[in-house]
Amino acid sequence: MYTYYPSQGCCAPRSPCGGGAAFCFVVTDASVSCPVSGALFELWRCGQRVDTAVSDCDGTVCFTGLLPGPYQIKQAYAPGCYCPSNEVNMLFVEQDGCITVDGAPAEGLYVVNERIYKYC
Repeated sequence: MYTYYPSQGCCAPRSPCGGGAAFCFVVTDASVSCPVSGALFELWRCGQRVDTAVSDCDGTVCFTGLLPGPYQIKQAYAPGCYCPSNEVNMLFVEQDGCITVDGAPAEGLYVVNERIYKYC
């Protein structure tokens, strides 16, 4: 299971390459709040997978170059002893680059992965 935790604000930074918005979030362990690296996420639009991203050693996942419109985001793989979520979250990029996830502002989001086993 994973949960998005929105913070204040709504506008995401522009992609460093200049085209479209950037959407980033952090994946953490539900038990100890440590970063989880190696979690694979997919970004979908109009029924087609348009991008994938893997959490880095800090647990950060980024999608860049996002054009205005609706997207779906889901976790495709969880590393080690973590369980990936079956949830599909709605991501929406406004014309001005503001991004919402399931209707909530998308700045400062965290994804929390539950462990399959208590001790691993």
